[in-house]
Amino acid sequence: MSYYSFDTCDVRTEDVGAFIDNITAKYIIVKGDANFDRKMDMADVVFIMQCLANPNKYQFTEQGRINADMDGNGVTVADAQTIQMMLLGYDVSDIISADRSAVAGKKFVYENEGFGGGCNIEFNDDGTFLYSPGYLSSYMGGGTWKISGKKVILTQENDGMAGKRVNYFSIVGNALVFIEEGSDNLFGITVKNGEKFYLTAEEAENASEASKIISIKTNYNPAMSDWSGIGILLEVDSPDYPITLKAADGHFTEWDIKTGSGTVKTVGKEYDAGKNGSIFWTPDEFSYPDGFESVIQVIGTSGDASVELGKIYITQVKGMKFVASFEKPVSTDSTAVAGKKFVYEKEGFGGDCYIEFKEDGTFFYSPGYLSSYLGGGTWEISGNKVILTQENDGMAGKRVNCFRIVGNELIFIEADSDNFVGTKVKDGEKFCVKQSAAALLGIGKAKVTGAKVSSLPEGYDYSFTGDKAQAVFDYLSGLSLSSELSVEDPGQLNGMLWVIRLDYENGDTITLYDSGKFIHGSDRKWYEMSYEESQELSELIWKLGK
Repeated sequence: MSYYSFDTCDVRTEDVGAFIDNITAKYIIVKGDANFDRKMDMADVVFIMQCLANPNKYQFTEQGRINADMDGNGVTVADAQTIQMMLLGYDVSDIISADRSAVAGKKFVYENEGFGGGCNIEFNDDGTFLYSPGYLSSYMGGGTWKISGKKVILTQENDGMAGKRVNYFSIVGNALVFIEEGSDNLFGITVKNGEKFYLTAEEAENASEASKIISIKTNYNPAMSDWSGIGILLEVDSPDYPITLKAADGHFTEWDIKTGSGTVKTVGKEYDAGKNGSIFWTPDEFSYPDGFESVIQVIGTSGDASVELGKIYITQVKGMKFVASFEKPVSTDSTAVAGKKFVYEKEGFGGDCYIEFKEDGTFFYSPGYLSSYLGGGTWEISGNKVILTQENDGMAGKRVNCFRIVGNELIFIEADSDNFVGTKVKDGEKFCVKQSAAALLGIGKAKVTGAKVSSLPEGYDYSFTGDKAQAVFDYLSGLSLSSELSVEDPGQLNGMLWVIRLDYENGDTITLYDSGKFIHGSDRKWYEMSYEESQELSELIWKLGK
């Protein structure tokens, strides 16, 4: 068949039927047409299952993958099931339009005790679920689930024990709220209307609804700069359900932010924000004890059901200054940073840009090896934040910079910071603890009495004591190591391998394995050194062995 375009097809001389057939075959899109043969049938169901089971042999075309994704959540077994149901004449419009991510791959736990605690429903990505009445029950039920609008419908087929059951829940934020009307209820417990199943704690924290519908616009500073002298401004934008805010301490304050004028009105510790609006949180007192914290509950309402969507944490920074965050403040002591050196994740000025924290509450800062500037000042910890204050040193001026402490990382908070001299750090960028090679390799700081170095394949075998053993230990401790490797598995490289055993005064021993540029210790994790350091290590061993 010849190919035509709208520009070249002349209806007086050309085969218009062939032209129309060609355009139809190439561009008519059929939802469910996974194998891209321009129709939806059981072959598409089979093809989806083949692609999922054996992707090396069976692969979607670009348009075929789009056609196969019936619910907009990527191609899964559920899409094949949906196509099959459509071919059998079922109405699956609610499945196709639903957002399955609200429950797919998640576990929800009953707010009450259950049978010995831990009553839960676990939703699998393939459209099946598992149900347990609690830890003390040997029963494990299951079935299939689907979403219709804001409801999730669980269908449990007759398993010989619980019988066939259908149960309905409304989705409100991070909770499933039981709908007693129309439900058969769950086996092993009786759930009452409006009772809730919550996302497990870790998932709920990571998927907080509060941060999606509320914006924190200002911190609180009584100095009356901009609107922050009135309070912490919160703006609500909730497309699905009205919002209520409840403050444990402090109160809510109304003020006309559009005109920037008018009276300031106190409305109490609870405020019905509706779906849209703004409100200030304001402290009650003129002074608080150091370390004061408060919480604002964010509550969503859907019909008769009310669910906590998350919390806003109010933390005193200094004096009467307060900040707000959706992340719970972590009670952090000075050991999180004291005596440690944190290195910027990017290059800096000619090398490592770093902050070194002294135990006396002072710090040093360097933009990089090629910079002659060395700044410094004092540091303090408030909640899970570290605040660096650099006084005017005649070059940089006074600067305040804030980081959030997360494990062995400091995460930069640009909104509260003046930034650094010589390096422009962006919001969310990290400074990470610079660990010594001794710590990474697990060789510690104990006194070394001997070092045995052998090669594989055999050829070299040295035993060192005294100063020679200490020289091997000192060189290993001073290596500059990286965990970002240039090869996937250094252990598979061909070539000579140094096996280094260190003997300690207390009787302990530890063995290291050096494969060219790569070395690992007791944790079996490979680290990479520079080519020059690798060569110098070998030269040191040969020199000491003479």
